Order: sequence, then structure tokens, then C-alpha cells
Amino acid sequence: MNEDKFVDELLKDQSYIPKYFGYNVELNRKGAPDFKESIDSVKRMTSYDEMEKDSLIVDARNKRNFAKGHYKGAINITPDKRFETWLGTVISPNEKFYLTADSEKSLELLIRRAAKIGYELNIKGGIVHHEIPELVRTEVLDLENFRNNTDDFTILDVRNKSEIDEEKIFKDSVSIPLNELRERFRELPLEKPIVVHCAAGTRSAAASSILTGLLDTKVYDLSDNIKLFSNN
Repeated sequence: MNEDKFVDELLKDQSYIPKYFGYNVELNRKGAPDFKESIDSVKRMTSYDEMEKDSLIVDARNKRNFAKGHYKGAINITPDKRFETWLGTVISPNEKFYLTADSEKSLELLIRRAAKIGYELNIKGGIVHHEIPELVRTEVLDLENFRNNTDDFTILDVRNKSEIDEEKIFKDSVSIPLNELRERFRELPLEKPIVVHCAAGTRSAAASSILTGLLDTKVYDLSDNIKLFSNN
């Protein structure tokens, strides 16, 4: 097939282009660094005190542990089977970040998974999560109040356009896909608390953590409670 047809075929089921795609093309063209040397060069830290102030933090713990206590401003990207995809969707290739995990074993695995998209080069340091006084908790949504008073909230749908075209779960919701949220968050009205939802809870966890770090408005994650409202 010719080049145009090849490109169309490659991208036809791609609902969006993650931030890391172009970066990976160039990295592959130049040649990636030696895997072991690159992995070993990531700094392993033992204390949050070692982090530079106001740095970007990716907290790769499950959303429930994240909600119980996390470093202020951290972005929650859960360590599920699509971790590296969401990492390269939310974080740009030119951004350096710290990586937090639940255990040393998990941290080592996640550094290697970040290397699948060349992002181990962006990790300023990896750290196993531990309790410190500065940790903040995620506010829990009063589900019954939300169910009975949805007009009192700004509802943000962070699914892809193709998903929304199939079913818009809340008729008056605002739509900003997760991959565009850090660039478009200023479009959100701030007069009401914000409730974030996706299709299953993974993207909304990331999105709500992003907004909590950027806005003074209260932000809630509908999480997997979305199943109570969806027809699917």
C-alpha cells in the first residue's frame, strides 16, 4: 500500500495520539540507550525530603491508597496494565518527574515499564511511599447528595470523544478528554464543585488528582461509582 493508505490504516482506530508517540519515533530513530545502564541510572530515594520543591510527582499507587494520603499536587496514575500508556498520555516527553510506588518491588517494575516508552530518562528519582505529616487526603464525594442534586456540581467527562458519541452519561456534563486536561483545565467553570468521571474509574482518578493540584475549587472523583449511572 502507499504511504497515505498505510498511515490511515495505522491510525484508524486510534482515538487520540498520546504525547509520547512522536518522542518514541525519534528515540527509535536515534537508538535507545542501553536498558540496564538507563534503569540503573534512575536515582532511588528514601525520603520525600530529597525531592526538589514544586516538582512534578507521579504517584503510581492504586487510587484507594492514593486517596488515603498523598503528596500535595501529585498526579495519580494507577499501576494497572495500561500504566505506561497513561503515563505517556498525561506527562509530556519534556517533563521531568518523581515516581512514587507502594513498595520497592513495585517501584522497580514501574521504572522498567516507564522504560517501554523511554520515560525512565525523565524520572528524577523513585521513592517508596511512606507517611509524612504533609500528606493530604482526597475528599470523598457524598454519593447520595450527588445523585439527588447533580445540578449543584460541574460534571466533567474525561472519556474520549468516540465514547461520548456512543453514550453521554450526564446530559449537561463538560467534556475534556484526559489527554488534553492539563492544557485545557482553564475552560472549566469554577462556580460549583467538580465531579470527574470516565468509564471505569482509572482515568477519573488521574484527572481528579490533576485538577486538585491546579484548582482551588473542590474536586471529587466519581470513580467506579459511574456504573450506577451508566447504561452500559
